[in-house]
Amino acid sequence: NTFCLSDSVRLVGGVGSCSGRLEVETRYSWTTVCETDFDWRGAVVLCGELNCGTPVTLQGALFGKGKRPFGLREFQCEGTEKSILTCNTLAREENTCIHGKAVGLICSGVLVKPSISFSSPKTISTYFPKQHVIQSDSDFTITCSTQPQFQGGSFKLKVPWNNEPYTQHADNHLASYLCPEAEKMYHDGNYSCVYENHVNVGRNVLLTSESETHTVFIQGKVQLLQRNLNHSTVALAVFLGSLSCWKVNLLPNLRVFYSIQHFFFQKCPVIFPHPSSHQL
Repeated sequence: NTFCLSDSVRLVGGVGSCSGRLEVETRYSWTTVCETDFDWRGAVVLCGELNCGTPVTLQGALFGKGKRPFGLREFQCEGTEKSILTCNTLAREENTCIHGKAVGLICSGVLVKPSISFSSPKTISTYFPKQHVIQSDSDFTITCSTQPQFQGGSFKLKVPWNNEPYTQHADNHLASYLCPEAEKMYHDGNYSCVYENHVNVGRNVLLTSESETHTVFIQGKVQLLQRNLNHSTVALAVFLGSLSCWKVNLLPNLRVFYSIQHFFFQKCPVIFPHPSSHQL
């Protein structure tokens, strides 16, 4: 079936745009959908269409009766469509539904996606906001946070060294985790925060939402020092070294140019010593 571009769908009477009673607009008229005309596969399509994740609850009269008339079509979605308006439909000649059976839907996107952040006194920024480079043996803190939609709830921190996440109550909508003495063997890898909360959206349901995944790289002191070198300093060293080589060839008796060359190239091992023999 083909519908004009003005056709649209919405969830009303719930929390935000990701929960509520299903209404469909066709030819500038909004109608309610009967519970018997919509199933779980249609819910999968609808939650995806609204950028609301996946369905959590599908139930008639979950968000009241509504005041709109019922539409005269049954949605027969396969679950892979981009919009419920592209699903196959079965037309009805008359309305046999009562208002107590209006489709109510809760999608996982009711919860805003939480955030995850990292802080450490010995870390460097990268060109990629989801990647963090932290010096080995230093402490770092992971913070999970979410917007103040609902009171309470908890965070689960997923970490690379343990299959079981670390759970902590969401105090003022955030939770912090301290990782002491970073080690590459344990702390290298992917991290994410999962926020979960029992909320009342038509009924009391457990909702969860997961942050984007961030990656931590634990590096030794030498590696961090190398990454932190200013590019202009490196360029200056190369330039002076090249100049000194040219002068040494022409004026071998001028020891000053040789000393410049010796400083920038012969003494590099002193600038970047092995971590076991040097402390920053």
